[in-house]
Amino acid sequence: MSSPQENLYDAIRIVKRKIIPLAFILYFFNYMDRVNIGFAALRMNESLGITPEDFANISSVFFISYLIFQIPSSIGLQKLGARKWISSIIIGWGAVTGLIFFAKDTQHILLARIFLGVFEA
Repeated sequence: MSSPQENLYDAIRIVKRKIIPLAFILYFFNYMDRVNIGFAALRMNESLGITPEDFANISSVFFISYLIFQIPSSIGLQKLGARKWISSIIIGWGAVTGLIFFAKDTQHILLARIFLGVFEA
């Protein structure tokens, strides 16, 4: 029979080996996704005819949807459990990120940024 101290060390070991590396990777990609619109703007704005005002809206709408969906995301996490909820968020985020490639105008990018905010919340 193991002692409570050994159980604690086992739990810490699991966190160090599995959870922290996964959290680091997800945080890295989350951050890159937030700032990539600025790098893409160098050529994207000209090719899609995006005005500076449109770009400001595209940049802002992500954070607005991110803010609005923080609480619903927490509720979803409690109802579905972490494994199912985080998996569905990662799949949705990946799908929206991939679909941005097919954007033809400002409205497509605006809609994609809204959904990115929803999935990242």
